Amino acid sequence: MGVSKRLADAVMRKMPKNAELHETETEFEGTVLSIHWRLNNDPERPNKYSRTIIIRLTRELLEDFPNYPESMQETAVEKFESWIDGQLSAFDPDHKHSRYQQPPRIEWAISSGDIFAQ
Repeated sequence: MGVSKRLADAVMRKMPKNAELHETETEFEGTVLSIHWRLNNDPERPNKYSRTIIIRLTRELLEDFPNYPESMQETAVEKFESWIDGQLSAFDPDHKHSRYQQPPRIEWAISSGDIFAQ
C-alpha cells in the first residue's frame, strides 16, 4: 500500500461514515486530500455539503515515510490519527453559504516533522 493511500485510509477512519474523499497528487506539493460529506441538518437543503477539509500531505512526508522502519511508521500513523482527532474536535462542518456557492474550505498540512518528531 502506498503512503498516501495508507494516510488517506487513516483519515477516513476518523471521518463520518458518509464522507467522500477526493485525492489529487501533484508533482511538487505532494498529495492533496479533499473531504466533505452531506450534513443532513437542513430540511430545505437535504443535499447540503459540509465545509471541505483539505489535507496536504507534503512531498517530503511521502518521500520520507517509506524510509522509516515499520514500527516507526505504525507509530506515525497513530500520531497522525490523533492529530486528525484534534483537528476535528475544533472543526465545525456547518456553514451559511448559499446553495449556489461552493462550501467554504479549511486547509490542514502535515509534514514528516509533524508525525515523526519525538
